[in-house]
Amino acid sequence: MRASGDSAPEAETGARQEVPAGSPLARIQEGMTDVDVRTKLGPPSLERSHRTGKSWIPFYFGSDTIRFEWWYQGQGVVVFNRNAWTGTKRVREIIYDPNALEDGGG
Repeated sequence: MRASGDSAPEAETGARQEVPAGSPLARIQEGMTDVDVRTKLGPPSLERSHRTGKSWIPFYFGSDTIRFEWWYQGQGVVVFNRNAWTGTKRVREIIYDPNALEDGGG
């Protein structure tokens, strides 16, 4: 699911681009909380969430049952998962995409 359509760099090459050192996303690391990310990058341009396959496993009480995506226009996406017990969101993945939301989102 990409808001920038089929023009995503990884869709063309099959590999994700590394986050350049000068990008604001370079300040984000896996394991950071959503509060840390918002402090460093500000509010996202678009927020989305979706369930993962783990949410359908009976009696599964672990993490990674839902993922949250924070889209930053012209920068990329920060993906979080939520701890089932504390509710804390932590960065799971950083996707650099300079074309993120170039079409206005959605």
